[in-house]
Amino acid sequence: MMLYVYAIVDSYPFESVLGEGHEGADVVAVPCGACAAAVSVSSSCTIEATPQNVWRHERVLERLMQDHAVLPLRFGTICRDADALRDCLPTSADGHRNDLERVRGKVEIALRIVDHVQNQCAGDAVAIKLDAANDHEPTGRGAAYLRARQQRLRSDMAKEDSGKRLEKLLRQQLGAVLKDVICAPPADPSAGYLASCLVERDQIAAFAHTLDLFRGDHPKLDVTCTGPWAPYSFVTAPPVPQRRS
Repeated sequence: MMLYVYAIVDSYPFESVLGEGHEGADVVAVPCGACAAAVSVSSSCTIEATPQNVWRHERVLERLMQDHAVLPLRFGTICRDADALRDCLPTSADGHRNDLERVRGKVEIALRIVDHVQNQCAGDAVAIKLDAANDHEPTGRGAAYLRARQQRLRSDMAKEDSGKRLEKLLRQQLGAVLKDVICAPPADPSAGYLASCLVERDQIAAFAHTLDLFRGDHPKLDVTCTGPWAPYSFVTAPPVPQRRS
């Protein structure tokens, strides 16, 4: 028998979540000092990533978050047994406590932000550079490799700089309802930037209203929003050593 691990929870004991875990199992606590791991017993070393199973994982987290600060673990986190879990939790105890205080009473809201004007300009600039390179630079596999490498470096630097500017803009205009934000540049600029926002649970409606104002102030930005979710992006302590399904 294995243990499927949903999250680290701020207190032990907590009320068991009856019959809501994978395979209809109860979600129970494995204590470790002032914290606990929320787990259910699994007959398998893997849990298939079906929509039903993924949503079951999220529902358990939401249930726990109603009464506790929760550090969510990714879907498919499996540990050998309770002893192995207890052995590894103390190594990250301080980090887990800090993270639990950081996310207490808060949720994560995910934003996807696409700047269509910037993407068009970037595409035009790349085309111009490539045309110029083809006209004036040496040919051959070595020269092509160097051109491609330089272009990737310039592109990565531009994406990083744009991500920092976007994060600063979000902090400035959503700061009244935003506790923290992490902005990740995309591999493909046309896919948009992903921003993870940490928001007080009782400020979700206010956040939605402020986000509407942000959209109005920046009509060239296409902003979509999902959530609220468990605060995955704001867990900084090393995760529980695990098997992955």
